[in-house]
Amino acid sequence: MQPGVMVGQWASRYRWRLWAAALLLVAVSPACSSCSDDGGGGQSSFAEGSDPQLVVSPTSLTFSAATVDQPETLVVEISNGGTGELRGFEYALNPAQGPFTFEDPQIVSVKEGESVNMRVTYSPINEQAVTGQLVIQASGQSQTVFLNTIPPKRELQCEPSPITFNNSELGVEQTQTVTLRNIGNLPLTLTDALMEFGDAVTITQPPAANTELRPDQTATLELSFLSESGGTLNDTLYIQTAEVEAAFECDVRTSTAVPLIDLSPARIDFGNIATNETVTEDVRVLNIGDAPLLLEGVDMLRGSSEDFAIVNPPTEAVSIAVGESHTITISYTAGTETANGTAVFFSNDPTVNNLPLPLLGRPSEPDIGVDPTAINFGNVGITISSPRELAIFNNGTEPLEVASVELDGGSADFRIAPDPGFPPINGNGAATIEPGELQRISVIYSPTDVGPDAANILINSNDPDTPELAVPLTGNGLEGVECDVQVGPDPLNFGLTARGSSKILPVTVRNTGTGPCQYNGSSAQGILNNAFSVSAATLNSGEQLAPGQSMIIEVQYNPTSFDLNNGQMAVMLSDPNNGQAGMFCNAGERCANGTGNPFECDLSPPPDCGVQLTGLAGVSDIAVIPGNVDFGLVTLGCASQAQVVTVYNTGAVPLEVNNVQLEGCSNEFELRGVPQLPFEVASNNPLPVQVVYRPADLGEDQCVLRIDSNASDQEPTLRVPLRGEGTNISRQVDVFEQIDGRKVDVLFVIDGSGSMSEEQGNVSRNLGQFLSTAELLNNDFQIGVTHLDLGEAVRFNGEQYEAGELMGDPAFLTRQYPNYLTEFQNRVDMGASGGSQEAGLEASRKALSDPYITETNDTCTNDSQCSDPYPYCGPNNVCGGRNAGFLREDASLEIIILSDEEDQSTATPDFYVDFFQSIKGFRNDSLLNVSVIVGADVSRNTPAMCSSSNGDAEAGRRYDTVAQNTGGTTGSICAADFGGYLQNIGNRAFGLRREFFLSRVADPATVQVRVDGVDQSTGWVYDETTNSVVFDRNAVPMAGATIEVEYEARCFP
Repeated sequence: MQPGVMVGQWASRYRWRLWAAALLLVAVSPACSSCSDDGGGGQSSFAEGSDPQLVVSPTSLTFSAATVDQPETLVVEISNGGTGELRGFEYALNPAQGPFTFEDPQIVSVKEGESVNMRVTYSPINEQAVTGQLVIQASGQSQTVFLNTIPPKRELQCEPSPITFNNSELGVEQTQTVTLRNIGNLPLTLTDALMEFGDAVTITQPPAANTELRPDQTATLELSFLSESGGTLNDTLYIQTAEVEAAFECDVRTSTAVPLIDLSPARIDFGNIATNETVTEDVRVLNIGDAPLLLEGVDMLRGSSEDFAIVNPPTEAVSIAVGESHTITISYTAGTETANGTAVFFSNDPTVNNLPLPLLGRPSEPDIGVDPTAINFGNVGITISSPRELAIFNNGTEPLEVASVELDGGSADFRIAPDPGFPPINGNGAATIEPGELQRISVIYSPTDVGPDAANILINSNDPDTPELAVPLTGNGLEGVECDVQVGPDPLNFGLTARGSSKILPVTVRNTGTGPCQYNGSSAQGILNNAFSVSAATLNSGEQLAPGQSMIIEVQYNPTSFDLNNGQMAVMLSDPNNGQAGMFCNAGERCANGTGNPFECDLSPPPDCGVQLTGLAGVSDIAVIPGNVDFGLVTLGCASQAQVVTVYNTGAVPLEVNNVQLEGCSNEFELRGVPQLPFEVASNNPLPVQVVYRPADLGEDQCVLRIDSNASDQEPTLRVPLRGEGTNISRQVDVFEQIDGRKVDVLFVIDGSGSMSEEQGNVSRNLGQFLSTAELLNNDFQIGVTHLDLGEAVRFNGEQYEAGELMGDPAFLTRQYPNYLTEFQNRVDMGASGGSQEAGLEASRKALSDPYITETNDTCTNDSQCSDPYPYCGPNNVCGGRNAGFLREDASLEIIILSDEEDQSTATPDFYVDFFQSIKGFRNDSLLNVSVIVGADVSRNTPAMCSSSNGDAEAGRRYDTVAQNTGGTTGSICAADFGGYLQNIGNRAFGLRREFFLSRVADPATVQVRVDGVDQSTGWVYDETTNSVVFDRNAVPMAGATIEVEYEARCFP
């Protein structure tokens, strides 16, 4: 022991005993007011009124800088806050033996107003926090100093923080020295340094390997920044050490001063202009960047209409200062046809050096069109009349005056049916067809003899380009009047289909006979299953199908078991000219006499009319999203926007796609972007295919996209139904009704792992705020709660639930459930277990997939009447999965996921984005949102590791990706209170709609909005990315309002 340093029990035990004896002698001496030290009545050793006070400061010490090999010493001040002297000092530590020691200050006495310092030292023996007490006594008084420690820590800091490269010049390299400082109290050994991305910011001089930094020591490294694209860029510098497994992170932020070009307007629609008239529009070229913009030239893109011209093209580069603009004028001289073009602006903007400006101009004139452009009646029996419909429409912008519609001097076997409402037929007067409107006429072929016939319908109008339009008519007269039908495809193969899902494919019924056929209905029946049904037909029962005409019957496949399903679709047809009997189906395919006339075949008794059905419901790692494609209305002469169909691999083993083709399609459907086959589809390498629809005539078209792979041995083919409809009308008006109390299905997916009890409580406490808007607006909601631990079932109210199964009885809550908020809170606060695979995205998918979400057609009144895989009698009194009835077709869907771990689902985030969006349809983005409460920065709500009093959370990057791509939001699980975040989700989910999605892709320059018939020039924007009109928050239409959005449908090349 060092001299003067006392450890353990009382340090001055001997002096304390002498002092006590002295006090005893004083106490037993007779009182004497005049006694002195010499016994002669001198001054007493205790002054009258003496009252010393022991004061210790501070009363607690916190040691924060000590390490195992480096003790820390702090000072306690001992003072006399009273009168007289403090004597008889003693000191004690509790515990007596431990990491704390003190240096005895050797105090004899402390007089009034004096103080003495005492040094206390902490020498840790490990990295654990410890506590203790130092007791100081004097003059019969005692004070305690509490001793606390902060555990030794290893922490590294970058200086500056954040590391910034501001206002850099494009293409000019900048360097910066970064200081790495050990701000912990334990040594750190630097082993590596790297950038997260390293595209523009690189480490040019790393610190020396294995550099040891003791507390407060520093090392340096050098970073270099070279911008080639401009703008802002964020990166992360990772510093790895030997002692800490996770790397230390330092934010790196850069900005480069660049010019940015913008055009106002971004698109020009010159409108409807009289032929040969010239109009002009000004375009402002703006510099919205932070460096001078050079406008180097403006030119028309090759292939643009010559009706457009640049009036004042720059002859040399024009410099545009930051925030300033330059005006370019473009002219349009109306010709005889609609003009499309693109002006291209060339500049030094590094992000887009050739910015296009779409141009559109239309002559103000009528434009006649017909559908079909020719009519072939095919084979028709003598004495039979076969009708066809011809549509005459006006694609122009001025009224179409039709002077006459009549036949030329061809075969007299053709005639036009009289129509008193349309006088031009057979020269009975003129009629007007307004822009965008059409007139249908009936053309009849009644052959009087055997052989071919031909004629033309001549339509005379005021269309300046086509004053007389001819529509060719052809037909062939045959002996005998027979109904003959071709039905196909046969078999109708639905391919590999997910159990519990539904797929619809078309069957075409074509009358190839010489007489009409009467349609009497159709049916589909499975063999030992009820997986097939007829969902729709283009004719009603009792209506006739004329010779050469076709009808469509839609057959639906809805498998409810993993099996190969077979069946038959039957078409009930009769021959009205042969006693409603003697039907022939697919006769031409069955004749072998080679005469070319199928009616000479002996087919008695007639064969059944219909097709074979087949489909396989099986387990497969291949998924195609979307499962069907509906192009909607597309204007004749235009293509649809390309629709992407993506093949995903949801398993662990790569699979091979060896064929992608259109099946049963006309040339109106087109494939684009098909890669070289075979194509290996891995979990992180999906196969996207583009499909385009370009209608050639009015009406609906259907066919199938076929995809062959090795995903299933039994059925290698997946089929995606395609549908589109041609129209002559490009002007579209979408009408919406703003309603309150709309339907919302809400799925909460809760992490039930052992670290989540506090966070569950945080959500539970704030569910009232989440539902406040729903209660105010009387929403019709359904709320289900499940957990996300794929590796372990969770017990709730005595029952075991797998991830994706809705917990509780009933499976989901509605407004009608008594005390629904309390029950909702109980389910969210489900308790904590110890799941091994926390996968919120996959759990959400399972909750909304077969078998959990499936409803069958089997009626029931209780669970005992149902069996696996659909063992529950659902709320709609049909057998189904645990979650049956939760997902309503006419309700929006909100998914909210809570987890402190990163998502561990096997598929990519893109797969889950596509899957969730496919539930409500890719055109109905506003009906689906995924929001998450995960590891995120509390202030910015961006994915990052975070900590709170409840523990640490991993960065939820996968969750955030899905949320951002489904219109949802990300909140931090480390926030102290989730109330505001949940209320914002509730306001969006249950509140009045702000965003209205259009039925067709709009030309942005033509969008007009009306609310209750009143034009709205402000308060809304058209979002070209989502093809929607979005109202400002303070301009949202009130409940009951009618919203009309009128626009020109965009014409894609």
